[in-house]
Amino acid sequence: MIADKKLSVVIPVYNAENHIENTIQELVSFFFNHQISYEIILVNDNSTDATLTILHTLANKNNVIKVINNTVNIGQDSSTLIGVKATKFQTILIIDDDFEFPKQSILQLIDLQTLKNADVVYGIPIHNKSNFIRKISHNFSHAFIKLIGFSDASNYKLITGNIVSKLRNLEVDKTSILINFY
Repeated sequence: MIADKKLSVVIPVYNAENHIENTIQELVSFFFNHQISYEIILVNDNSTDATLTILHTLANKNNVIKVINNTVNIGQDSSTLIGVKATKFQTILIIDDDFEFPKQSILQLIDLQTLKNADVVYGIPIHNKSNFIRKISHNFSHAFIKLIGFSDASNYKLITGNIVSKLRNLEVDKTSILINFY
């Protein structure tokens, strides 16, 4: 049952001053309207714009928002892992700072995870509205993921169970992390 879910939301953030406030306001409204208990962990990856100030303002207005600030840029994956390690709930939603997916898709991920008892459920975009540079970066990272044996992985995912426990026990550094789960 969705109303019984307690959800940690991890958002790695980099130079998001133009959209992060809207992303958070939409999420807070969505969770309130669907009576979902939540926390939001915002991991600022050493942004060079006003993002950190905006994140602190958001956290000061809402006690379920926590801000973590990387003093050096360590990348999206390591920032996500730092956020996962700071969560308190066993079900974690990982999203990008511009969250381009329909908010209703969160319910679909939760329903599918519950129905299939899956440790990871990915959200895959049907239509991507990203700018050209972001699309190139996205396509490159997904080509690499497919090359190492995964298919259609996404930064938008719901994780729970054994995966969360394993991620919380990993060390974080500035290098990329490749994890084999068997």
